[in-house]
Amino acid sequence: MISVAYVDDDPHIALMVCLLCQRQGGITMHGYASGQEMLDIISHSPVEVIISDYDMPGINGIDLLATLRSRGDLTPFILFTGMEEAEVIGKAVNRYPFAWILVKGCTIHGQLHQLVTMIRMAARYPAVHKG
Repeated sequence: MISVAYVDDDPHIALMVCLLCQRQGGITMHGYASGQEMLDIISHSPVEVIISDYDMPGINGIDLLATLRSRGDLTPFILFTGMEEAEVIGKAVNRYPFAWILVKGCTIHGQLHQLVTMIRMAARYPAVHKG
């Protein structure tokens, strides 16, 4: 079972992504409404992959990734974001090890297979957790 943290401030999208990924089998999703909430919990309950939206109040997805890396946490990280931010965010993500970007399309259902494939690929990387 691959343990995944999914961070998104939209509870409807978070619930849908978590349920759809879990239905694919072999994935356990833990949803978080904010980057800070995930940071508070992840030090006690590490996961194998982190997926985050970019545009969130408080800590955005890039800031969340930067915070994790500054703590020495190399958990594979997928930034799941809208098209309008993709180019700028892609450049930022490229600065960090074990980080990828997946652009949200018109429907998340259509990207489920791609997201699950990325989760499984990312879970193959050994994560280093330091709090």
